[in-house]
Amino acid sequence: MIPMSPPKLMPGTQSTISSERKQDLHTLATEVSEETWRN
Repeated sequence: MIPMSPPKLMPGTQSTISSERKQDLHTLATEVSEETWRN
C-alpha cells in the first residue's frame, strides 16, 4: 500500500505517485469540463 504522504518522503515510489497524480489530474480535468458543459 502506498500511503497518501508527501512524495519527498518516499523517493522509491515517485513514479507510482506521479502516475497516480496524472490520473487524478486527468479525472479532475474531465470533471471540470463536464461541469463547464453543463453550465
